[in-house]
Amino acid sequence: MANTAVKIPEKHYVALQSRNTSECPVGFLVPWGTDAAAQKRMSTADTWAGQSWGSSSSLKAKTINNDLMSGFVLADDPLRHSRSNVVWRVVDPRGFELEINCENMANLIRLTTIENGEILSRCVWARQGANNVLLPEEAEEYQDALKNTERVKTSVSIRDVSVGDKILLQNGEEVVYLGKLYTLFQEWGDQHETDGEGISFSDKKRHYFYADRIDHNWRCGPAIKSVSSTKISSIVEASFMEIEDTAAFINDKIQAFEAQIVSLRNDHDYRFIGVTENRMNQDNISTVLEEIDGDITTVSEKVKETAEKNEIYLHSVSFIARMISSPVTDGPMVRVNPERNHHYGHKNNNKDFHGSVLYHDRLMNESRFVTKTESIGSGYRGSHNQTITKDLDASEAEWFWPKIAITDPKTGKVVTLRMI
Repeated sequence: MANTAVKIPEKHYVALQSRNTSECPVGFLVPWGTDAAAQKRMSTADTWAGQSWGSSSSLKAKTINNDLMSGFVLADDPLRHSRSNVVWRVVDPRGFELEINCENMANLIRLTTIENGEILSRCVWARQGANNVLLPEEAEEYQDALKNTERVKTSVSIRDVSVGDKILLQNGEEVVYLGKLYTLFQEWGDQHETDGEGISFSDKKRHYFYADRIDHNWRCGPAIKSVSSTKISSIVEASFMEIEDTAAFINDKIQAFEAQIVSLRNDHDYRFIGVTENRMNQDNISTVLEEIDGDITTVSEKVKETAEKNEIYLHSVSFIARMISSPVTDGPMVRVNPERNHHYGHKNNNKDFHGSVLYHDRLMNESRFVTKTESIGSGYRGSHNQTITKDLDASEAEWFWPKIAITDPKTGKVVTLRMI
C-alpha cells in the first residue's frame, strides 16, 4: 500500500549543538519555509539548540538543500534511548548527526548495503508527520515520497469544487465532496436528555466528504469525514455522484451503519448525531422514543452484524429501557455506564422512565439498571444522593430507540435521527 504521508522537502533548516560526547555537532532538522507553520518549527529547533545539555553549546543554524547524496554513516555511538524508545544516530555528509527511529534503521538494513558503518546507497531526508526519515533511493517509499511531494505542489480552491465531485486531497485520499453542513452532537454526560438540553450544534459549518474506504487508526470501511478546512490537490472526476440532499445522504449512511463518522476533532466521533443544512436551536429539538419490536438481544446482535459486514467500527449503540414491574419514581434519573464506572445525571421531565442503559459490546452481560436515587446522611460533605441499582434482565424491561426530532425553522421539514 502506498505511503501517502511521506514527503521530501526542498530545503531543510538545521539547528546545531556542539557536544563533547560527539565529534560532530548534533542537529535538529525541520523543513524550511516562510509560512507561519515553518517559522514555528524553526523557532522550536532554535530553542532546542539554545538549551544546555551538560557541556553543550549552540552553533549557528544552517539552511541546506535537500538532495539525494552518498556518504551517510552510522555515528560512532549510534544507539540512544529516548524515553521508552530507541533511536539511532546517523552522520550526514554535511557534517552533523541526526536521529532516526528503529523502523527507519531496520528499513535501511533491509534495503541497503552498510559497509564499515557507511550506507552505500544514495539517500535523502524525508518528512513523515513530525518525524524525519532517511530514505534510500531503492526504497518504494522514496517513489511514494516523490509522488506525494509533487501532489502537494498543486492545489484547487474549495470554491471550485461542487457537491458530488470526486477530489484528491493533498494527503493522498480520494473522497467525494458533500458540501458544508452544521453538525449535531451530544454534550458530555447528557446522552439521553428528554427535553433537548445537552444536544448542541456546531457554531460553524464544516466540510463533509465521503470515502469508500479509510485507513484511520484502527478503523476501515466506508466513512463520512468531517473537517473545518481542507487542502485539495485536484478534481479527479466532476459530478462523480448525483446527490440531491447531502444532509440526508450523510444521516442515512450513519443511521444504517453503512458508514462511520471520522472527524479531526477527537471527541466528535463518539458524540455525533447527524448534520443539518441550517443551524437550529433548542426550540427546534425534541425527543422521540420509538419502541423496539422484538427481542432486544436479537436486535442488538443484528446491529453488530450489520456494522461488521460493512466494516464499520461500532463504538456504542444506545437503548432506553423502562422497567415493566416497577412504579415510576419521582426522583431524578441516573444513567450508569459500566464502561466508565461512574454515574451521569439524567433529566426526565416526563418521568416516564426509570433510567437508561448505554448498550455496548460487553454491556448485555453485566448491565446495571438504576431504579431511583435518594438523599442520605449529612456527614462532613453535607447531604448527598445515593444511587440504588439492581441487575437488569432484558425481559424485565420495555426497550426503545432514543431519537432526536429536528424541525428545520426555514422549511418546516422534520428529520428524526437515532442517537448512536
